[in-house]
Amino acid sequence: MLFKSSLKVSLTGIAKIVAYFRQAFFSIGQKTFCFFQFSGQASYVTPTHINYYVERVKGGSALNIVEVCSVHTPSAPRGFLSISEDEYIPGLKELTDAIHAEGGKAGLQLWQGSLAVGSDQTAQILMACDTPFSEEITLPGATIEEIKEVVTCFGKAAARAVEAGFDCVEFHCAHNYLPHSFLSGGINFRTDEYGGSFENRAKFPLECIRAIRENIPEDMPLFMRIDAHDDYLEGGLTIEEVIEFCKLAGEAGVDVLDVSRGNIISAATKYEVPPIDIPRGFNIDNAARIRKETGMLTIGVGRINTAELAEQILEEDKVDMVVMGRAQLADSQFCNKAKAGNVEDIDYCVGCDQGCLDGFADENCPQITCLRNPAVGREAECKITRTEKPETVLIAGGGIAGLEAAIILRQRGHKAIICEASDKVGGQFLTAGEAPRKAEMKEAVIAMGKKAERLGADIRLNTGNKRIDCRNQTAYRIQCNRRRTFDSGNPGSRPCVCGKFARCPERKGERQRKCGCHRRRYGRYGSSRISGRARM
Repeated sequence: MLFKSSLKVSLTGIAKIVAYFRQAFFSIGQKTFCFFQFSGQASYVTPTHINYYVERVKGGSALNIVEVCSVHTPSAPRGFLSISEDEYIPGLKELTDAIHAEGGKAGLQLWQGSLAVGSDQTAQILMACDTPFSEEITLPGATIEEIKEVVTCFGKAAARAVEAGFDCVEFHCAHNYLPHSFLSGGINFRTDEYGGSFENRAKFPLECIRAIRENIPEDMPLFMRIDAHDDYLEGGLTIEEVIEFCKLAGEAGVDVLDVSRGNIISAATKYEVPPIDIPRGFNIDNAARIRKETGMLTIGVGRINTAELAEQILEEDKVDMVVMGRAQLADSQFCNKAKAGNVEDIDYCVGCDQGCLDGFADENCPQITCLRNPAVGREAECKITRTEKPETVLIAGGGIAGLEAAIILRQRGHKAIICEASDKVGGQFLTAGEAPRKAEMKEAVIAMGKKAERLGADIRLNTGNKRIDCRNQTAYRIQCNRRRTFDSGNPGSRPCVCGKFARCPERKGERQRKCGCHRRRYGRYGSSRISGRARM
């Protein structure tokens, strides 16, 4: 989150925010994508959660908004964090302590997911009203007793968040979750005191806000996640209604508006986790209007994946803060790099949605991943350390995988040699980037090539029909599937394709050449990969 230093908002709002986040220039908010699935089949904080957030704090993130957290036990799905019972406090406290120990601040999204909890068949689905899905199946609307129960649960969850050490909380009132479902005229068709008119539809979310505010310190910031308007939903919220509701929410105790977009029951789901073909910053103008007409601190979100774009939005005074969630999935050091001006070293999110959204939706995927960052959810395992014994490694191919390998090898202190058959690195990502609205993929892999070069990788192009002369190098160790060898001392011996020397495993101490033709095609165990390492 980029945070403006000169805010044209109420002094009360500024005082609350600045008191808590004086050093906040950047923040990670898991809002663009809310579900990590780091909890497995439970709802507790795990070491994976802690390692993930700590890595982002070390990367420069000041305010870290933890993913959605269930407030109501019967409707709390497994695999998602929960704060619906006291038993969850110790784990959450361990998380906030770890964030604070690295100098960061922690926030929590208070959440009742309505239809979104259906991924877990053991979780109760609460709907704003009776909702038919077929002639045989109709999900019943929440009863008055259930509504009151959920309101109470939001208040108790807020109190637990304070006990767990969170610095702020966020009320999730967007994306088809229960508060948004009650507020939207395109979803809520009740005929009682909680349905019909705008005032009636706003009643439940406002009750939740008041319950939260009553259970947190007066000076503790309360954020609210809200859709700018409903897309592709007949009778849904207009931006005028959202503005009116935000004013009421401010009176009820909300300090900061986090303006999002999208719902999960229409094509508007694309706006929740916007893919590459959605324009960058597509929702900022909506947030700017809401900010102007409410006078409240406002956060802008929506495909803001570069520091330059974020800075431009703030300089144009459209919003007070900018959230960048997936940007920090792709690069945990995004904030530090941007702050230092090293934007050319940032690994940018390209909006592919393959690891985050698709990974979440795939039942066979234990947790989300990231195409740009294989360390997501494996921060401790993938920690990069400098080697004490540098090796020289040959990398076959300069596509995105080969470039990533070269970058990591150089960061660890090894010598990396990329042999690319064509006249440029990038591989299939270059081709993918030629498609309409997919240019960011091409930009990403070109930037990776430049990064590998800056780090000192030896990139050799047009090597498809070339031999590499290593006759003046020491032994190169690589296994050939057929183990065919040629005497390096015999001038008439046929040279291998790569021209490298190797020590024959069957005739120790005698330097010989191996058959590179077969090795180049099949590798050690008959695969297409070259297996082994070089000492040079």
